[in-house]
Amino acid sequence: MGKIFRKKTKKVTNIVMDKDNNFWGEEWRETRKELEQVGAVSGADKYTKDEGVFLALQVLHQKNPDLFRKVKIEIVTPKDDEPLSRTPGFFHIDEKKDADGHDLLVPTIMVSEMASKIDRERRKISIEQMAAKFGLRAEDLSDRFLRVFIFFHEVGHAQDYTTNYLEYDTPEHATNKWSDVYNKELRTLPLPGIMPSVAASCYNNSFGEPEAFLQHMIAHLQKYRPDFIKDYQDFSDQFRKKLESTTIGQLMVENEKAYRAMPSEAYADNFAADFIKQHHKELNLKELDK
Repeated sequence: MGKIFRKKTKKVTNIVMDKDNNFWGEEWRETRKELEQVGAVSGADKYTKDEGVFLALQVLHQKNPDLFRKVKIEIVTPKDDEPLSRTPGFFHIDEKKDADGHDLLVPTIMVSEMASKIDRERRKISIEQMAAKFGLRAEDLSDRFLRVFIFFHEVGHAQDYTTNYLEYDTPEHATNKWSDVYNKELRTLPLPGIMPSVAASCYNNSFGEPEAFLQHMIAHLQKYRPDFIKDYQDFSDQFRKKLESTTIGQLMVENEKAYRAMPSEAYADNFAADFIKQHHKELNLKELDK
């Protein structure tokens, strides 16, 4: 869940973790000190007010401190129209420049300062599959549980990148290979290149009108994945043909199921589920105490 931005990168020299000595609030003095020692956090003197994710960060650092040496955690205050206003976090590769102007790649988990409200209707299928991993029903899971799972899902993407790509290659080549794999998976979706969150946004903005929905999807691809599909007419024709035998709603359901089954997404889901099962007591996830 959440956003994962992958794109071809320019020549890079190294990965650098920014240091910021003014990050955690007073009640996190010890954790702040530990995290600053590995240079893994920044956030303009903010800390997340989301109690569940707040605790998840602490438990993650206790159980997997090595990840904080490879991945930066950045806490930000999202604007209403930004992805982080609707999800606890997302993982991406941040492109930066060092003091000498060299390009750098920094694996980064973005974390919202605020507790996001979970859109259960938009995430209905994902939540049902999430609950099934714990032998529960969707309605058994609190918003707090969902936010913690989504956070660890994004951590799973970071773990996948650092363990299966960065461990064996330069940052540039690792990121490009990672991008290629993910884009190949996205091309297999019923709505190629369109994540479920994007499909939902396009649907809402088009009020469900088929041609408007199609144009919103094309506009997204043109803006964020201009090299993803070369023939927009073919994309349009395939979409219209599918609507001859199904509805937009059913197509979106099929698209979300296929997205959740993508190997990259399954890896992140399984990482989150395994971590939570092992540490649910420390995370204070009472749903698993039953």
